[in-house]
Amino acid sequence: MFVRALGDGAESVLVLHGQLFDGRVMLPIAEALAARGKRALVPDLPGYGQTPLGEGNPLEQAREALLELVAREELSSLSVVGLSLGTFHATRLALELGPRVKRLALIGALAGLPEEARAGLAGFGDAIDQRAMSPAEMDALVIQRMFSPAFAAASPEICKSLLALFAELDLSALAGELHALGHLPDLRPQISGLSAALSLFCGALDVATPIELSRELAQLAPRAKLRELPGVGHLCFVEKPALVAEIADAI
Repeated sequence: MFVRALGDGAESVLVLHGQLFDGRVMLPIAEALAARGKRALVPDLPGYGQTPLGEGNPLEQAREALLELVAREELSSLSVVGLSLGTFHATRLALELGPRVKRLALIGALAGLPEEARAGLAGFGDAIDQRAMSPAEMDALVIQRMFSPAFAAASPEICKSLLALFAELDLSALAGELHALGHLPDLRPQISGLSAALSLFCGALDVATPIELSRELAQLAPRAKLRELPGVGHLCFVEKPALVAEIADAI
């Protein structure tokens, strides 16, 4: 798995991207962590960027790759930042590693999915497999899921840059990941045993990981703080750049 390393501090932080974009979308947060004396490790998870997708379930490939990274780096103590699907990987890693994971900062949290959401994601995967959406329709859906309508309308250059990242994604790998999300393990019954301190950030207008998911996680976790951001969509730290520092300070 390809990993970017920023900073040379003694404390290591994994910075995990979500769906649709590779690790580069998380670089502002990684740079803020490095500026605070942390060592930020920013992987491209399997199927993204410079990490090819192997055989089998892509969610399990990500789990195995992250455990291998922790072992290779000999991380006896770490913290994790995650975005969207990256929050699922971060939470599962924290549950598996127990007290070795000290802090979690989750942006648009995802620890389980209702059945209607699973069906919708599987349908999106089918649409990609069948080439049922034009490139313009796909781009419009990406922006609708990532940003609030007001921000998207006012920020065409940022939208253009984000779509350039999305254009590099292997759509067949994305379709496989979407189908795997139909069978996403539900971590919620285990959250009461989470030892890491948990900071949650979510836009009130997030349609990719609706704020109700973060609210539920905040209620289930023993040590959790939720920052709700009115008028903001999924990529809240892009819409509100000052949030980057707040996320980094939570780690």
